[in-house]
Amino acid sequence: DSGPGIPRAFVPKVFDPFFTTKSQGEGRGLGLTIVHRIVEKYGGQIQVETEEGRGTTFILEFPT
Repeated sequence: DSGPGIPRAFVPKVFDPFFTTKSQGEGRGLGLTIVHRIVEKYGGQIQVETEEGRGTTFILEFPT
C-alpha cells in the first residue's frame, strides 16, 4: 500500500495476536495473525517489506 509504512521496531510483532498500531476500537490486531496462520497451514511463507513514509508490501509465496 502507499500508507505511512510500519516502523522497523514493529515489524517483528505484526503477526502477533492482538498487536495493533491503531487506536483503541479501530482494530483487534487479529487480521495479520489469521493470514499468517492460513499461509503457514498451506506450506507458504509471508514476508514484509516496509519503508516509513512510503508504504508496506506483504509478499505471499505458496508451493506449487
